[in-house]
Amino acid sequence: MEFLLIILTDMPTDFIHHDKLFDLLARVGALIREVSTLVRDVEEQSRNKESTNGTNRAALDLLKNIELLKEDLKYVYLKAPDSYQCCFPMNDGPLFMHLLLIHLNDLLDSNSYSIALIKEEIGVLKEDIEFISSSFVNIEQRLYKDLWARVLDVAYMAKDVIDSIIVRDNGLVHLIFSLPITMKKIRLIKEDVSRLLEKIPKNKSLIVVNSRKNPVERKSLTTRKIIVGFKEETNWLISKLTSGPKDLDVISITGMPGSGKTTLAYKVYNDISVCSRFDLRAWCTVDQEYDEKKLLVKIFNQVTGSDLNFSEDIDVADMLRRQLFGKRYLIVLDDVWDTTTWDDLTRPFPDVEKGSRIILTTRQKEVAFHGKGNTNPLNLRLLGPEECWELIEKRAFGKESCPDEPLDVGKEIAENCKGLPLVADLIAGVIAGREKEKSVWLEVRNNLNSFILNIEVDVMKVIELSYDHLPHHLKPCFLYLASYPKDTAVDREILKTYWCAEGFVEQTGMKCLEEEMEIYLDKLVSSSLVIAFSEIGDYRFANFMILCMTFV
Repeated sequence: MEFLLIILTDMPTDFIHHDKLFDLLARVGALIREVSTLVRDVEEQSRNKESTNGTNRAALDLLKNIELLKEDLKYVYLKAPDSYQCCFPMNDGPLFMHLLLIHLNDLLDSNSYSIALIKEEIGVLKEDIEFISSSFVNIEQRLYKDLWARVLDVAYMAKDVIDSIIVRDNGLVHLIFSLPITMKKIRLIKEDVSRLLEKIPKNKSLIVVNSRKNPVERKSLTTRKIIVGFKEETNWLISKLTSGPKDLDVISITGMPGSGKTTLAYKVYNDISVCSRFDLRAWCTVDQEYDEKKLLVKIFNQVTGSDLNFSEDIDVADMLRRQLFGKRYLIVLDDVWDTTTWDDLTRPFPDVEKGSRIILTTRQKEVAFHGKGNTNPLNLRLLGPEECWELIEKRAFGKESCPDEPLDVGKEIAENCKGLPLVADLIAGVIAGREKEKSVWLEVRNNLNSFILNIEVDVMKVIELSYDHLPHHLKPCFLYLASYPKDTAVDREILKTYWCAEGFVEQTGMKCLEEEMEIYLDKLVSSSLVIAFSEIGDYRFANFMILCMTFV
């Protein structure tokens, strides 16, 4: 039915052979009558609970006739349009590919009739683009930039074609001609990428890195992290853990994705003075998807030094409460995403005057203030350029110092980390395995774009969790910031005006609208995806995604 509708509502006058127009309309009319008869028969048989064998045969005949009409539209009724070329800007490629996959997923989740017409094709395109995008991070982009350009161009074409069909902008021509051509191009690129991947073990000019399907380095590997900076923050945290009120207190660490919250928490958790202060200690990484009982069992086993499994009927929370009661304990709840999770996990923690402490790390300021005890949350700052360089130097040279020759270039590379320990660590990983000569490091500095796919995989994994956790109405507001150049400060009043003009915020009255946009801004800042800073008393915003994705 959608196919017949697109013929009637989006007839391309520039591309149809006019002498065949009446013949086409006659065939469409005949098919419409077939549809009407079929729908009536199905309703009647359903009402009378009769067999649908007859209508099933009629439906198959209808679909066969529609496929024949599609063929005739291509070869008889319509003129093929001129081919068009898309040239997508290379530097925005990784971000575009990521957002395209999100867009295709959203379309697949939609029940819109206009999307149903091409849902099968969208699913195939999504799988192919996902394969190409994930496989391409195994290839050094600089060596195969022509192939990467083809990937971006055809992906951009796919989005344009799909959106044109959905909104009925020459949708029939795109459906009959452009969509099959685009799918064929993507299939050919997929075959090229597959052949290229087969050569990786034999070709020394290729660099193999972690697959997109492999998880980003988990918190359990924090012991291997090099820790630099945050001396004042470390001392402050240790003092809050080893002194202060006798009642249970919560010390929260908030900050942007990749800002070093977990690493800092691990550093103070293992400090000698902290270890000797507490009778019992446990570390628990929560994440977005968690099993409350499994996490409580994990904490119980750590504080008891056991490795027990519990049946479903055992009240682990009560057993943990009994184990902690009367003891001075330190529990780290790492990466808590919402207040409900916090409430569930902290139920068994007794509040007795023993000087016990909980360390909470979270990207959500709302969670930090919800769990707040006597101590205000610590909002983790970004590293300074010298601290970023220190991290890179330690990763690349170990206990030795950087030679004078590549020193200046190394510090320039450190500037590109934008203060994020995760980014500094990943860039350090890129240069650590290379020769420590200025010419080599200059090549790295000048061609950091060729490494961005490798770095972006891990960074994007971290950011994606925060983005996915945003409410749906905030996602377009956040993505709108991508229209600004990197490191741009955006006046909040101007930003709210643009949001309003784009229709991102529902207008229910000027006062309500103003209040609603303030809430939107506060929630984006609270999510740690956006930086807020004060300049002469005014707040401005910088987009972390742009900072991260274009830090080179």
